[in-house]
Parts: sequence; C-alpha cells; structure tokens
Amino acid sequence: MGLISNIITFVKGTESKKNIAEVEDMLLGSGLSPSLAFSISKALQRSFIGASKRDDILRTVRETLQPLVVPYTLQPLQPDTLHVLFLLGVNGVGKTSTVAKIAYMLAKNKTITKQSMLFCASDTFRTAAVEQLSVHADALDIDIYKGTRGQDPSAVIYASLEHAKKEKKTLVLIDSAGRMNTRKDLMQQLEKNYRIIQKHVKVEELETFVVVDGNSGLNTINQAKDFNTLFPVHAMICAKYDGGGSGGAIPNIYEACSIPCAFLGTGEGYQDLMAFERERFLDEFLS
Repeated sequence: MGLISNIITFVKGTESKKNIAEVEDMLLGSGLSPSLAFSISKALQRSFIGASKRDDILRTVRETLQPLVVPYTLQPLQPDTLHVLFLLGVNGVGKTSTVAKIAYMLAKNKTITKQSMLFCASDTFRTAAVEQLSVHADALDIDIYKGTRGQDPSAVIYASLEHAKKEKKTLVLIDSAGRMNTRKDLMQQLEKNYRIIQKHVKVEELETFVVVDGNSGLNTINQAKDFNTLFPVHAMICAKYDGGGSGGAIPNIYEACSIPCAFLGTGEGYQDLMAFERERFLDEFLS
C-alpha cells in the first residue's frame, strides 16, 4: 500500500488532529526527514480534520513536497570546449557505475560521441576501483586515463585533463575517491581535486554531482551538506532508487541545502539511469 493510501486508511473515520503523531510516523516511514514529516502532517491537519478524501490528502502532500523536488539539467556541451563532470560520494554509493551510466546515456541520446569522452579513474586507493572503471570503459568503448595504485588523486586528475586537452576531448567524467564526509582530512583532499579542475576549465564548464544511496536514509542529508560546504554541488544523483522510501532523500536534501536532482539510478545495467522528472517522481512516491 502506498503512502497516501496508508494515510487515508488511518484517518478515515477518525479525528486526524488527535492522531497527528501517527501520521508523522507514516511520513517518516516513507523516508522523509522529521522536519518534513512535521510540516506535511501540520499541513494535513490544517487542511482537513477527520477528512478522508483521497484527492484532498494527495493535493496537500503534493503541494508541500513539490517545491522540494527540483530537477537539474546538464549544461549544454560545446564541441570545442572541455567540460568536466566531477562525481562525489561516500564509499559504496555507486559512483563508478554511475559514471558509466551517464556516459552511456549521453552517447545513446547523441548528446556527445563516445570518442569525445574520457573517463578519469582518480579513485586510486580503493581496491579494484581503477579496474572496475576500466571494465566499463572497455564495454562502452570510451577512453580512460588511469593512475597507479596509491597515486595522489589530484595528480591523476591533472594529468587526465592535460591528456583530454591534447586529444581534443569534450567531456571528462571523473570518478573521485570515496570519502567519508566525517573525515576532515579526506574531505580536504577532495577540495584539492576541485582546485586542480578549476585550473583547467571555467566555472560554467564544471559540474559537480553528489551521488547518494537512496536506501541510506537520513545519512544522505549530512553527506550532501558536508560535500556542499567544500565547494558548490550542482546536483544530486539518487542511486539505488526503487520508487519507494528510497526517494525520500530527494526532498530531504533539497530542504537541507537546496541541491536539485539530476538522475535516478534504478538498476545495475547501463540503461538503468533516468533523468529526474518532478511530476513522475511525485506520482511514484505518493502512489
């Protein structure tokens, strides 16, 4: 049973004002943050006391969430200009596979040719990270720049951007090293990576994405906030999205730090990445 159906079943024939805590629990169970759950439950309480019409409840919840689910569109790529997509995230969220999925989508949509893209494997510390991205590069027939095991990620990024300019590439997709947002020293290394990129491309040619695991609950809020304090994060990518509670991260993060959503990762295949669409998301989340 979906979120709206659960709420309707509960409030039908009852005084919702007396049971507002129960409604908040349902909203929390859908993956929403405590502050959002409180806001929506209060909006419901103001809109209807003891009401049970589905349309009324759906409209109230949808109107509360709508400003917090904001889509982001990639900047247009200019053929004679180098662009960079810099992917961030903690370990295990799916950054490496997301790099491959974005490249697949761009090539399939004819936004850019495979020959114009370059993967940068800067995650030189995680076991098999470079090998994993290499497998994707081979499968998709996209060039890759690789560092050596344990090499400074900033040095790899610098060399990859120099290589991209020499080879007249249009887009470099950087798979950054997974960093725990609670480790200040490791986060500072990402800041160094960002400074290196800034020396090669203009600010409008650099887009930074934070990849979050939609099933990680409220942890995603602090992850996004901490990365966003280092440098501007343009958008989030919600990986491992299943249309249920995993979508709560999207309004939660926007409420906390105004980061819109670019893509949803819906599976393991290269084709399992979709551009974020507000109305479609709300339909699924509230069904």
